[in-house]
Amino acid sequence: MPASPARRLATIVAVDAAGYSRQSEIDEAGAVREIAALHKHVAAGAQEHGGRVFNTAGDGFMLEFSSASAAVACAEDILASARVPLRVGVHLGEVSETGTGDLLGRGVNIAARLRELAKPGAVCISGEVKRALPGLASARFDRRSVVRPDKMDERVEVFTLGAPWRPRPDMRFARRLAPWVVGAGAILAAAFVLLPDRRAERVAVLEFDTSSAPSLAPFADGLASQIVSVMSVNDLQAITRTKNDSVGGGNAAAARRGAASFLVDGMVREEGRDLRVDTQVIEAGSGVTLWSREYRRASSESASLQEQVAAHVADVLRCTLISRRPTAGEIDVQTLAIFLRACDRVQRFDAGHEEMYEAARQVTERAPRFSRGWSMLAMAAALASRTAPVARAETLRAQVRDAADRAIALDRANGEGHLALALIAPRRDWRARWDLVARALQAEPNSAEAIGFRGDLLAEFGLMSQAVTEYRRAAALDPLSPNRWSALIPVLTATGREAESRELRARLQRVWPDSPSAWFNRFNNAVFTRQHDTALAILDDVDSAPITMEQPMRAAFRAFLQASRADDQRALREAVADIAALAQRGQFDAPRAIAAASMSGELDTAFALAEAYFAAPEERQGLIGEPASGAVGYFLFLPPCAQMRRDVRFMALARQIGLLEFWTETGDWPDFCAEPGLPYDCRAAAR
Repeated sequence: MPASPARRLATIVAVDAAGYSRQSEIDEAGAVREIAALHKHVAAGAQEHGGRVFNTAGDGFMLEFSSASAAVACAEDILASARVPLRVGVHLGEVSETGTGDLLGRGVNIAARLRELAKPGAVCISGEVKRALPGLASARFDRRSVVRPDKMDERVEVFTLGAPWRPRPDMRFARRLAPWVVGAGAILAAAFVLLPDRRAERVAVLEFDTSSAPSLAPFADGLASQIVSVMSVNDLQAITRTKNDSVGGGNAAAARRGAASFLVDGMVREEGRDLRVDTQVIEAGSGVTLWSREYRRASSESASLQEQVAAHVADVLRCTLISRRPTAGEIDVQTLAIFLRACDRVQRFDAGHEEMYEAARQVTERAPRFSRGWSMLAMAAALASRTAPVARAETLRAQVRDAADRAIALDRANGEGHLALALIAPRRDWRARWDLVARALQAEPNSAEAIGFRGDLLAEFGLMSQAVTEYRRAAALDPLSPNRWSALIPVLTATGREAESRELRARLQRVWPDSPSAWFNRFNNAVFTRQHDTALAILDDVDSAPITMEQPMRAAFRAFLQASRADDQRALREAVADIAALAQRGQFDAPRAIAAASMSGELDTAFALAEAYFAAPEERQGLIGEPASGAVGYFLFLPPCAQMRRDVRFMALARQIGLLEFWTETGDWPDFCAEPGLPYDCRAAAR
């Protein structure tokens, strides 16, 4: 009698593509191509997280992992970057391996049942998996129910993470998404309900005018399709309308026939070697133009221009539809126009925070019952407080607290007020910041901003691998935002995903060449990867830079780069000393000064600056305040600070910041503690 297969514990991940059978009926060839691509995607994800695919059947996949953490991380990565809607179930239990490598047993069966319970875009895990996860990773799952799977006696506790699926399109080829988001021959994108407690607002994307250059009609059609695709990813319901739709009744009549509340209209023309796109958002009922923008790029950059316009319009429309929530409060058309301009600037960081603050203040004066006006004011004041002098910063923080409280009192479904409060919470009070972000997500579970904030906190705690998952989820919800990309890029680099980081950095520069975050991403990468000539060229190209860098900082960077290129240790020490002196006088960005000292081996200088930087605000002694954007919150865990992390003094710095308390209380230790060759043991050093 052959021996029975040996039993062992394993974490099983069951994955399938939701709606595959129906999609096969619509476009069988397209569905087959998508599943083939998904197969490669799932296999690559399993390998990256130390697992394997042990069974496939049509649109279903079964994966095995030795740890619950790796299984859940893989499941979330696959979900966040998939181009088709997926359902995932995860269970930790006993399995038996057959001679072919397949697995059998209750562990496999329960994972499959959990997959059936999951909604598209969500992960269902069992209680066994949740109990095996570390503190914060476990806390993110909500208890759903206790179920008895079909044909089983035992009951299973079910916990969920996720939201209705949003496609992650390859925006360079938006039409690839068609088999999954449109019916055959239609341009209408599949739309999800943004507001489950009321009729969803709809937006009509009108055919862009190309009468001055008929040859641009294909570009205009592609642009409209791109806008519709990005809108569907962002939960905005879109319909398309041709010029014939509006004949005899105008745009408002066309919108009424499609039950649209807002219109997107525009014109495309050639001006020399450039393409110019004028676009506007119109309130259908009144015909009032709420927002307009002109874009101009070289004709050779037409694909990037399409992405830029589509992303910008989608952001504005998201703010527009938020304003129409039943609980948002009253706002008239003129005030809505001011709100959209302010919202646009907050999203893109392309205006000073004082300007954002002033626009938001006007909205609250004109519409005091409008919750989003108050939460925008709170966010603008919080961002401005991070670079303001101490006295001004305290005044701004008081305004943040008042405005956030008003926003939350007016609309409990507004999570932005909690995020503003998280921005001004003391750095050491990690419990308060984590709790505020959790409240924001409870109010708005699908908020890319709140999910991105959670990624910021995880990265700041040194949990870079977990942060990647959150940043990817945020980017999937807001797929063309330069801010989402800018946050994700350095964390990809820190976790060894350099190829993906490099590709995303190039795309950020291509689509958003005028974005400060794109500029800093290119410059920081060149500086801290020792691409000296590239960094010097970026630094000296003052005319095309979207930021203003003061001369002392520019000169200090130049001296640092030149010394590093020449491998002149004496000159390098002098350059680092000059940078440190500038930082202490408030003339050089402190996080970059610390990183420059660390990568140069000047660790005494790096630790001295870091201790001063992380001191209480009134004790900073002139050090520049934290910039409003960029990887400053988690710069200690990026590659330039690797030498600091290898020095046991880093643990004393972590205690000063409050990180040591977090690590010991939660049991979630930073990624670097597992690096081979670290000259000390994190837990022993903590004790």
